[in-house]
Amino acid sequence: MMEAKKSGEGSDGDKFLRLMLDVTTRCNIDCPVCYRSQKEDDIPLEEIEKIASEYKDKIFLICGGEPTVRDDLPEILKLIKKRNEAFLITNGLKLADHDYTMVLKEAGLKYIFFSLNGLDDAVYEKLNGRKMLDIKLQALENIKRAGMKVCLAVMIVRDVNDKKEDIKEIMDFAIKNRDFIREVRFRAMAPIGKFLPKKKYSMNELKKLVCDSLDVDSNDIEKEFEFRKELNKSFNTDFPLMPCSLNFYVRVSKGIHPLFKDVSLEKIKGSRLKKLLLISRGMSVYGPTTVLGGLSRIFANKRKIPWIHGKDVLTIGLRSTPDESDFDLETNKKCPTGLYCNKKFISFCHANIIKDREWNDREGKDRS
Repeated sequence: MMEAKKSGEGSDGDKFLRLMLDVTTRCNIDCPVCYRSQKEDDIPLEEIEKIASEYKDKIFLICGGEPTVRDDLPEILKLIKKRNEAFLITNGLKLADHDYTMVLKEAGLKYIFFSLNGLDDAVYEKLNGRKMLDIKLQALENIKRAGMKVCLAVMIVRDVNDKKEDIKEIMDFAIKNRDFIREVRFRAMAPIGKFLPKKKYSMNELKKLVCDSLDVDSNDIEKEFEFRKELNKSFNTDFPLMPCSLNFYVRVSKGIHPLFKDVSLEKIKGSRLKKLLLISRGMSVYGPTTVLGGLSRIFANKRKIPWIHGKDVLTIGLRSTPDESDFDLETNKKCPTGLYCNKKFISFCHANIIKDREWNDREGKDRS
């Protein structure tokens, strides 16, 4: 019999910072837009336990389908939390039940990716097939009372929720509730699974849309990307820098201001003291506690705390997931997120394409 792999010895997920598990493809709603519309059997609890035991200090993203349809979700959380951190990716409907929310908290859940595509029920009728804003707001209130932290996941679709006022309304809501909302992530709808016949927002289009909506200069947010690139070159760090995604931090006490708005990267790049300037600039922008704590987690390979956070700081994330038409395998090798697919972890976007193609082949569909 083949000997089981020991933790950290050649596991296929070792190269990823985050590991995603589609613990079910079932859901409690039937949305017109769903990137995971193919149906498969749930991953058995025993298999989840085996997967979780192979890793340590990873962030596991529990997704689906809708993970809360599994009665054993609390057990799944406990298994993952033994050695790793667990995030729940959810539509949030079941968390409108306060008692259920507390069950998940007691199982160790701290962090939630919560789907909030708008603050108007007309958006949910188009993207999710029914009105549900009141339920989602109740769920967010329960999460807040439970002391858990949230990333709002907003799927952007042309001519549905892409007006400037739509983007601004979501951000205003996040700023008002920044005591428990840590990030707003804007994701472009991709032609994977079930989708509306709308052109996908490219990364550049999405960046322009969000920056214009928030009255932010895109050059100021790109400075943070360039700063991380210089850190990687100077200190051999491995901040993920992917063309399909961009994260940046903003101060929100008086308006919305990118943290790197007043940083001159050209002076840093041209200096003989570049390393020292990178450290000092990082200290001044992020704060010494954040920088020293973050660097120690990176070098110790313990990145379970997901966000830089301050009283008046929010993360904004942008995602334009590649599909078969714009997928590049070589670039995707740098992806920091692995999705469990065909009994192994594969880069997230590649796995999505594989799953979608397999589903289309089974259903006899042709999208060429």
